[in-house]
Amino acid sequence: RKESSAASDVYKRQCQDTSFCWNTKMTDNYELEAQNISIFPSPFSDEIYIKVSNDLSDQELFLDMRNVLGQKQNVILNEKGIIKTSHLRSGIYILSLFNKQELVIKVKIIKN
Repeated sequence: RKESSAASDVYKRQCQDTSFCWNTKMTDNYELEAQNISIFPSPFSDEIYIKVSNDLSDQELFLDMRNVLGQKQNVILNEKGIIKTSHLRSGIYILSLFNKQELVIKVKIIKN
């Protein structure tokens, strides 16, 4: 896994919105894991799957997905843990999951 900062990606593209500048993880593998959450596949095409361990299954999670320019994407995490992404363009996206108190996970994922 490679560590990077979303702020540097935003800065290089001369975007002014740095509201989502937390450390992120990026992987070439088909599965990303942190804090008992799996997000896959990466790269993805029409759907992203999110599996949550029993520790977090009773928590309400909120989704935020942005392109590398910081533009919020219109996506919904359904009750089965699936995000429909067929309407998104190919590229790199920043996917963040929050519970009511904090950021739970933030990852860079790639759409083919």
